[in-house]
Amino acid sequence: MTTSRVGRGGLRGPGAFVSCIEWRSWPTIGKVVRYLRLVLAALCLGAVVACGGSGGGSGAPAGSTQVHLMDFSFKPKDITVSSGKVVFFLVNGGPAAHDMLIADSTGKTVARSSLVQAGDTFTFTIANLAAGKYIFYCDVPGHRDAGMEGTLTVS
Repeated sequence: MTTSRVGRGGLRGPGAFVSCIEWRSWPTIGKVVRYLRLVLAALCLGAVVACGGSGGGSGAPAGSTQVHLMDFSFKPKDITVSSGKVVFFLVNGGPAAHDMLIADSTGKTVARSSLVQAGDTFTFTIANLAAGKYIFYCDVPGHRDAGMEGTLTVS
C-alpha cells in the first residue's frame, strides 16, 4: 500500500491531492474568504454612498405629492391636494418613459410635466392650481388608452 507523505520532499503518493487540500490550502482559503469579505463590505459601502446613505429618504421635496408612474398606471390613481402651489414628485418605476398631463373637466390642458425616462424622477410644479376636479393621464401615445389615468381633486 502506498502512503502519502508531506514534508521537505513535497507531496507523493495517491493521497497527495487530499493532503494538499488539508494541509497546504487552508491558509490560502482563509485569505480568500477574508478578501471576499473585504470586497463585499466595500461594495455595500459603495451602494450606500451611491444611494445617498439616508436609508429611507425618497428624495421628494418637502410638501410634495409623490406619484409613481408605471406601465400602465399611476399610483395613487386618485389624488387630493390643496389649491394654490402644487408640487408633484414623479417617480418612473416602469421600463418606458412617461409624463403627467392635467386637464380640467372640459378637456383643456392645465399643466404638463416633462417626459420622465425609465428609472428617473422629476419634480413637477404648478404655480397656482384652482379648486376643482381634474383628470391626469400619461400623454405618451397609447398609454392613456391602456388605462394610465387618474383623478385629481383640488380643494
